[in-house]
Amino acid sequence: MSDHHLVFGELRSVYRPTPKRIFAWLLLALGPLALFLAAIITVVGDYSDGRRPESFIFVCSGGLLLLIVLFTSLIVSEWRKWSRTRSARFSVYQNGFVYEQDGKSSACRWDQIKDVNYTRVRVPSRASPNLHVNLVRSVIRNDGTVISLAETLDRHKVTAIINATYRKRGVSKSEQ
Repeated sequence: MSDHHLVFGELRSVYRPTPKRIFAWLLLALGPLALFLAAIITVVGDYSDGRRPESFIFVCSGGLLLLIVLFTSLIVSEWRKWSRTRSARFSVYQNGFVYEQDGKSSACRWDQIKDVNYTRVRVPSRASPNLHVNLVRSVIRNDGTVISLAETLDRHKVTAIINATYRKRGVSKSEQ
């Protein structure tokens, strides 16, 4: 695996899955969690003073609890997706790339790419209608080997790199 630079030339960049989405969901979940804890403290304070808490606080607490459950399920889903692919590594060299995951390595020179499979992703936008972007899902080599890329990689950058090599080789968008 360390001899790839002899075959593919100079190492240009390395991409690995990042847990950015997990951290984003965690930050979003902190708001409802803080409000839920404040509601619980208010209810406990009212009971300790001998007052009966407002029913409104219970309704709000239930709604906040539902939000917390929703965020927790999303965080667990993202964590499971990321933890399966956290060992993935996409190394870009001058003359090709190497994709490693779970101890398996797949190497491909730029001129060995027969076809690229894309997945269409919707990118929400406030200023304009939603944008649809094609991201690389897998690369098919000339010998028929399919190299499937992890969903947790930064596929925007990987797509830009692979598409740039297509333009260099003279393959037009209509041939893709």
